[in-house]
Amino acid sequence: MTPAVPRQLPVASATFTARDAELRTLDELRGAGRKLIVIQGIGGVGKTQLALRWLDIHGATFTDGNLFADLGAFLPGGPTAPAEILGRFLRALGVPAAEVPAEFAELVAQYRSLTAGRSVSVLLDNASTAAQVSALLPSSPASVVLVTSRWRLPGLTTEGAATLDLSPLPTDEAVVLLANLVGDDRVGAEPLPARELADICGGLPIAVSVVGARLANRPKRSLATLAAELRQESARIAGLDAPGGPSLRAVMDRSYDRLPDQAARLYRLVAWHPGEEFGLPVLTAAIDRSGADVSRSVETLVRSSLLEEFDDSRFRFHDLLRLHGQGQAEEQERDRALHRMADWYLRAAIAVELTVLPRRWRVGPGYVDARAELDGVVTEDTGREQALNWLESERSNYAAMIEYCDHRGWDELTWQLSEALWSLFVFRGHYGTWLGTHELGVIAARRCAKPLAEVKLRCQLAYGLISLRRFAEAVTENQEALAVAERVDDLPGQSEALQYLGICQRGLGDPRAALGYFRRSLDIDRARGHVRGQAFRHRRIAEVLTELGGYEEAVAETELARGLFRQVEDRTSEGRTLMFLGTAQRAAGRLKPAMAALTEAGELLTGSGATRYRADALAAMGDLLRDTGDLVGAREHWTRAHALYAEAQHPQAADMMDRLRG
Repeated sequence: MTPAVPRQLPVASATFTARDAELRTLDELRGAGRKLIVIQGIGGVGKTQLALRWLDIHGATFTDGNLFADLGAFLPGGPTAPAEILGRFLRALGVPAAEVPAEFAELVAQYRSLTAGRSVSVLLDNASTAAQVSALLPSSPASVVLVTSRWRLPGLTTEGAATLDLSPLPTDEAVVLLANLVGDDRVGAEPLPARELADICGGLPIAVSVVGARLANRPKRSLATLAAELRQESARIAGLDAPGGPSLRAVMDRSYDRLPDQAARLYRLVAWHPGEEFGLPVLTAAIDRSGADVSRSVETLVRSSLLEEFDDSRFRFHDLLRLHGQGQAEEQERDRALHRMADWYLRAAIAVELTVLPRRWRVGPGYVDARAELDGVVTEDTGREQALNWLESERSNYAAMIEYCDHRGWDELTWQLSEALWSLFVFRGHYGTWLGTHELGVIAARRCAKPLAEVKLRCQLAYGLISLRRFAEAVTENQEALAVAERVDDLPGQSEALQYLGICQRGLGDPRAALGYFRRSLDIDRARGHVRGQAFRHRRIAEVLTELGGYEEAVAETELARGLFRQVEDRTSEGRTLMFLGTAQRAAGRLKPAMAALTEAGELLTGSGATRYRADALAAMGDLLRDTGDLVGAREHWTRAHALYAEAQHPQAADMMDRLRG
């Protein structure tokens, strides 16, 4: 038998572009002796075209030919059996049809014997399982096998497989591909719409190809017009189908149709998650199943390249897969899942709030049951910083969920979620998110006629405005909050609004008016026996007295506030009070007591998770060190304070920079 030299590779696309880094990776893997390389990624990302281009470049290396087989992962009757592919390969290699064995083991043996000592390339497209591939591996080390698959095939690691995860094209490379399809002149005339189209396509070559086909079919149509059409998410998937040409929907449908029922349900429901990335617990809430069931379904989606695991147990969708998944869900099913997700986020934020600030006054009904469960178990020191870190990592998801709840008219969830983010904002800043969520929360509380919630959210919104020194706007919010609180006899709300009006007056340059507001607030908290509230008011009064030069009285008020905070075991507020005590002592010229107070304040605030408060303490210590003549120490503390203020997006960062420049 004379061995044949098969040339079975399909023709590579003439518009193939970029992928230089991936081609180099394939070169490196081959140079390292890898003869089995799996190229995996989502449907339409260009796996087959990358393999064809690399094999085309290195065609002369494989002197005994090349073999190609579509393993049929998406054929209606199921994947193609390895025995059928082996028969085709043997015939292509010169074995007469009558001499091709019938038994599978003999097929494998003859294929390996025939390829021993030969240099062939094999492209196995659309693989479904590792077992499909294993039987098709030639035995010669001079040969190479490229496998493309939407599924992860960990079973091939025992065969020495290397894996290349193929990502979507970067925007610039997607624009080059579009120019290859419709012409450089057309893309050059509309560079911004071209980039928008590339972004809309999410870097998927198949989607860019559809856009190119649609534009090529209508040479007078502007890129801007098509971009405006596809900008609407509801029309995007349908708009990325080219009549008689490539179909993004068909590619995604084939992956979806192969999913088991539970994985398919997770795919279509979690696609509605309003944030860009998420963890396992919220997925469990979305489909109301056990954690083990969800883990299995997530594993299926990741293995199918329908969901990306970009960090340990953190996941995200490609934008177009997200839209495709959303299109599979019915409205009722979707709303139930989103309501469960929103409720999960609320319960999680409440748990953080009660860990970080267990004794703060709140109005949300979710705190009642949660507090009953946690009272006596969770103290202020229990995982404070870790809890805040988690909430901060989920900040964008909370903002997105609040916007979605507002859009759906779920007012109770909107205002409760907004209230529950207080500890994150007051300790970590993020003022844009703070104001945006609370503006929606105030409107939602008014819509569902919850005056206590409206007062609470207006006060929280006002404090965010105060932090940004937007005092006039904060006065308006607090006056409205005070009016509502007085109308419904809400004493906690009245006290809080009065306190914040006092802070506003200090900011506006009227410390005596501020003192009046603080004392009115203190009277209310005394009358209702609220110890923590009294502590805050005494501290506020001390700040104003320091500003007015009444240092002795300020120190006395601060010591009183500290004792009350100790009484309620609020270590963070005690530390902050010590910081103000140190400031008062410094203003009075008592540098040694000031140093002791600020040192203890720093110790109490370390590990509290309160980024902004730690920054305040560092800044105060820097001021004191400057007064003692230690300019090196002052600069060190101001530098650390500046970094923390900048992290919290606090305007005090600019003040620290002014100190450092001075």
